[in-house]
Amino acid sequence: MSAVILAYIAITPLLTKRYHVKWRYYAWLIIVFGLIIPFRPQFNNAIVKVDTQGEVSAPIIQIGNASPITLSFANTELFQPAAKVPDSINISLWQVAAIAWLAGVIFFLAYHIIKHYRFSKMIKRWSEKITDEQTVALFQKLKEEMKISKRISLYRCSSIGSPMMVGLTKPRILFPECDFDQDELGFILRHELVHYKRKDILYKSLVLIATIIHWFNPIVYLMAKAIDMQCELSCDDAVVRHTGQFERQQYSETIIGVVKFKSKMTTALSTNYCGGVKGMKKRILSILDTAPKKTGAVILCIAILLIAISSSLVVITKIISDDLEKTQINGRFAEEVIQKTEFPTETQAGQLYVNDKLAFSIEFPAEWEGLYEITEDYVERSMHGGAGITVYQKATHDLDPSRGELFYLERWIGTYTTEAPPIMSGYCGVVLEVGKYTYMLRTASDVRYIENDKNITEEYNRLFNQLDVIMSNVKFIEDTYFSYYAGDSDKKIFLDSEEGKQLRESVYRASIAWLQADAGELGKYMVNPDEALRTIRGMTNVYDDLVWLCFKGADNERTDGKIIVWYEFLLQGEDSYSYVTTEMHKVDGVWMVGFIGGEK
Repeated sequence: MSAVILAYIAITPLLTKRYHVKWRYYAWLIIVFGLIIPFRPQFNNAIVKVDTQGEVSAPIIQIGNASPITLSFANTELFQPAAKVPDSINISLWQVAAIAWLAGVIFFLAYHIIKHYRFSKMIKRWSEKITDEQTVALFQKLKEEMKISKRISLYRCSSIGSPMMVGLTKPRILFPECDFDQDELGFILRHELVHYKRKDILYKSLVLIATIIHWFNPIVYLMAKAIDMQCELSCDDAVVRHTGQFERQQYSETIIGVVKFKSKMTTALSTNYCGGVKGMKKRILSILDTAPKKTGAVILCIAILLIAISSSLVVITKIISDDLEKTQINGRFAEEVIQKTEFPTETQAGQLYVNDKLAFSIEFPAEWEGLYEITEDYVERSMHGGAGITVYQKATHDLDPSRGELFYLERWIGTYTTEAPPIMSGYCGVVLEVGKYTYMLRTASDVRYIENDKNITEEYNRLFNQLDVIMSNVKFIEDTYFSYYAGDSDKKIFLDSEEGKQLRESVYRASIAWLQADAGELGKYMVNPDEALRTIRGMTNVYDDLVWLCFKGADNERTDGKIIVWYEFLLQGEDSYSYVTTEMHKVDGVWMVGFIGGEK
């Protein structure tokens, strides 16, 4: 069964692209039953038959229905009966192993019972029933929509970190001590009700039983982890089914919002809403994936086929075991006669990088895994923008932090082309044009790898030669808070004009001067330069503390010839964004700053 588990884990990335997550999840149930039930159908026509009955000098192997083949070995002593074991030895190695297994089962069973008892006692002590009418009404409405008549209670518990459902016969949904708005509550409640409707706690109980029975097998723990992830992915899919991209993004933000909360005490017999930080990216990508998927008949057939193969392998083991008991053949027999069955593995899926602040994603080729690293710079260094990321070859960058750049991916305000880029350095190629932004991939103009290291040079060139694949794998992320910065095409036409560029330059330089508390520089761009000193009175230079500076947008020109423009910024150690608001006045055809100030 271990080979079956590993085989299914190996092909899961391939199935993810084609088949619905619900069926990928339930296919695991067949394997779980295979682990719990100690017997399976036996097949007379096994994949490999080994016949060692009688006095033979070499094994006979039959592949399927083909003719038997007799193998000859130079060392025939290997197949001679071993010396008779003295009758005084009453306890066999198998009996010792059985006692050890039983002791392990009792230990792990007791461990989970005690852990669940302590968790149940804790939530009973620190929970209080939710009586808020608005929350209860929303919960009842969702139950009616999902046709659930079972009585399910809502509680708030100060000792948990994320929402979850507990109770196999008396289900309860628990909320941590934090506030959720109505949209978030709706997503969370629907998520937990999906868990209830599909009997996921019962499913988890079966997985726990299989884990306890096979406590000695580390592969079973990998299976349990994989099932937990498929459970959450399947549940997410049920929540966002028949919804648009905006609702999917809202749901993703709700999940991200509860990642920072972590329960100090948990139990295997509960639902885990956040699923852990490591699996979060996989969940978000699954939620945002709207591509059509096939039903899971093929997946179920694959699972049954793997179990059938496992049954055939059991036949092999049984034949060999019977013969070993009869002739006491040396253990090296199996190694020389039977070759292990190898299951094919699929190529690993690409590595997806998601940058929600700049509203784009990149799918790196699978072979890039572990060979690159990314740094992010969200401070726009010019009026044209330029916030973006730098992708390094890890091997070079680790040895020399000033080198190793493979490419830069930057977001610029306005329209640019490969022939007329915002920066004349190396190669610049347009990868996306969205709203008022142009996303460009740029390379360095000189050698950025360690030339005297042949392996590093070959690796760098191999990665560099795949930049055309990278460019085709850059996608814009729609319906997010930061993607709305793209604005509409009409604004882009104005911002691309000479007048718009002059306005942007004045706003940018004035905003930087304001952040630096530089009255002299600020006065150059103000209608009344004498106002600059009063504007920054009491301020200090915070420019070096910036972790985010972004041109947010501009209003349409008012009838009095004024335009309001904003830059959004975030300082180190702060958790909320602030704004530099600039009121621009047109004076003799030139845009100047009439007022500038900050606001949270």
